[in-house]
Amino acid sequence: MLNFMRRSAAAVGGAAAAASLCAATSSEASSKRPRVLITGFHDWRELDGNIWRCRDNPSCRLLLGSQCPSPPIVRDGPLPRALRASVPADFSFVTLPVIWGTAAGLDLGSFDVVIHLGLGVYDRHDTILLENDAYNMRRGPDALAQAPPGHTLECGSAQVQPASSGMSARYSALQASASAPLAGDFVLALAPARSENSYICNETHWRALKAQHAQTGRLSSAYFVHLPYSKDDDHQALAAAVADVIRRIVALEV
Repeated sequence: MLNFMRRSAAAVGGAAAAASLCAATSSEASSKRPRVLITGFHDWRELDGNIWRCRDNPSCRLLLGSQCPSPPIVRDGPLPRALRASVPADFSFVTLPVIWGTAAGLDLGSFDVVIHLGLGVYDRHDTILLENDAYNMRRGPDALAQAPPGHTLECGSAQVQPASSGMSARYSALQASASAPLAGDFVLALAPARSENSYICNETHWRALKAQHAQTGRLSSAYFVHLPYSKDDDHQALAAAVADVIRRIVALEV
């Protein structure tokens, strides 16, 4: 199990390095186009030992497309296709296994905008939820059945990692646009950090917000977008709605 975890950690670091290199090479031509990192998560239940499987989690299905036992070389799911066709930005796409510390290898400072996607709306199919901040807590076993490496994310820090003034202004702008429906009659809602949301998605968002607070590299904004399950397995419709959300986010940077 220890060797498997080491291999997984190395794979995560390699994926992050590849994302950083891809962003660097694809964005040099135009400094006005923001570099945007989009991440999603793999499955974490009934895995049969494969933490890279993408079948049930809509966030990896949007990025990778069809069900797969491991991520393909090209991220060409419905969301990358929609964004490349309609949003003036240079995108990199990374999928992460659901293990504690999974985002530690991401070079967030290489991007202007970081948007993490994850499953998080369970009671309806038409709502996309934007998390305003992150909660200073870890709870629950990961996909390898490993306990978190500590109850808190950062000892001595506040219970909630608040948004910076710049992020607060962005959230306000997105809240003002929430009344405008997304593609497919999806709706956008904003929510504060909650203690019940203390899993790996929250840890990932905490790290990104800390990097944004610290003005790490070129990073100017960081978001976590919670997705519902796609209705009738229609990932095309969900991708169109999420692309609308990302389009609104990127518009705040240009």
